[in-house]
Amino acid sequence: ILYRTYVFKQMTEEKLVRAINNFFVYKPIDYYKIAFAPDYDKVVATLKEAIRQTNAMFVTYENKYILPFIHICNFGHTLEDSRYPYLSSVPSLWDATSPFYVDTISFSYDLLSSIFHFTITKDSEFKITEISPYGKVLKLSIGGQDINGNKFTSLLHLKSQFLSIILNKNDISIITKGWGDFLGLSLCGACHLADN
Repeated sequence: ILYRTYVFKQMTEEKLVRAINNFFVYKPIDYYKIAFAPDYDKVVATLKEAIRQTNAMFVTYENKYILPFIHICNFGHTLEDSRYPYLSSVPSLWDATSPFYVDTISFSYDLLSSIFHFTITKDSEFKITEISPYGKVLKLSIGGQDINGNKFTSLLHLKSQFLSIILNKNDISIITKGWGDFLGLSLCGACHLADN
């Protein structure tokens, strides 16, 4: 229903849907033959049945198609965003059971220097300078250089802006919670609700 809503919104506003866009990446179903093996036929049958059961359903707010948001898992709550009044923060405690709930990745100081285009060493000061009320890192400073939290996450390909940084002798370790921006539907939470 959310994918269909996005398609309807794009077709209404832009008269086209890009296969690769900021929200979804559309691929032919046979692209997933290896990923879904050996259950490919069962997965496709389930998907086709879901499409049949939700035929022509979509989501609107004040008679306009919503911009649907989906994330893999969160830190136990979905988030709200004042730009989208149809989004609200709700508990999603099942997310803590997801294998994607916590992730740790390490970067050498040399690699960080090449990514951010300034020298970063074990003596550089790392400081989180602004966080959201829920704990999302909005701004940080590395060696006196201010960096936007979203840009930091994007450049390092981190799973979320809910992060902690551990400084080690030869590298830094970054621990993230959740995967995505935590707006809209949590896939992990939705799966647990469906199971229940």
